Amino acid sequence: PDAHPAFLASMINLYGYAAYRRGERSEGGVKHGAYVDAAKRFALALAKVTPDTQRSLLTEIGFYHGAALQSLALLDDAAEAAVSLDAAAATFRAIAEHGAGDGTVHPIAAYNLYVVLQNRARLATGRTALPYLAEARQALLQAMGSPSFAESHADHAARLAELDAAIGAAGR
Repeated sequence: PDAHPAFLASMINLYGYAAYRRGERSEGGVKHGAYVDAAKRFALALAKVTPDTQRSLLTEIGFYHGAALQSLALLDDAAEAAVSLDAAAATFRAIAEHGAGDGTVHPIAAYNLYVVLQNRARLATGRTALPYLAEARQALLQAMGSPSFAESHADHAARLAELDAAIGAAGR
């Protein structure tokens, strides 16, 4: 407990990664429990570092934290899935905002945020889906603006059109 916070975060991250991998290889309650364990460990590791102290480690842990929460959402009923997706969105939102060292939005985190918010919108009905869809649209636009996704522009344009149609339908 007295070790350097970055070292502790790295060690906790490894335990979280092991739990995540266990979840990928398991079934039923064991799978669910492994993802819960992984998400808790990643959250604990995230609390040990900041973008100012260990940006790359924070980004790595954050991606795994979001992935563990997304995996949980796939296993849970709608109410629990919504909680996991909201937490995953918060994680990817934080990485997107603070993940790139040059002050720009982290494009991969923005894309992951788009995916999570689109899935979260599917759990909402009617107009309650609008805030998720609108933020998903903004996140996709941020990802599309990055050279990292230049080769995927046509695919992203189609996804953007799909989002616009969903926003229109939810607004009626």
